[in-house]
Amino acid sequence: MHLQKNNLDACKKKRNNLLLTLRHLLLLTCFCLLTALAHAQPPMRHKPVSLDPLKDKIEYQHFTIRLIPTIDGYYGFDILRGEKLVLHQTENPLPNIRLIEKADAYLAAKWLINEYQKSGHFPRVFPPGFERQFHSSSH
Repeated sequence: MHLQKNNLDACKKKRNNLLLTLRHLLLLTCFCLLTALAHAQPPMRHKPVSLDPLKDKIEYQHFTIRLIPTIDGYYGFDILRGEKLVLHQTENPLPNIRLIEKADAYLAAKWLINEYQKSGHFPRVFPPGFERQFHSSSH
């Protein structure tokens, strides 16, 4: 009888530990899901840019600069040489600066093309103070 009671107590203890582990796993899963949802898409604090793929492009030094929307709803760009895509800029290339004007996006793309022609590669960063050339008041 005493042995049966010990076995019963051990089974209850294992069951309680298993339930506690399952609760922790459920809470961790909920936390991970909520965190993923919170970071899935950046909030837009403005009206997303509207673009016309046929009109919002220019030719510059044998390259085509085609404006595209960034993931946060501002201006990005593709740089093409002929039909070949050589740079796809879907994220803001400048920290703490938003390309909210088409002219600013074109200016950034032109600078990248000029640097590419000098060095043979596209730089990853813009020089300090580059944003002072922008037309917008985003800085």
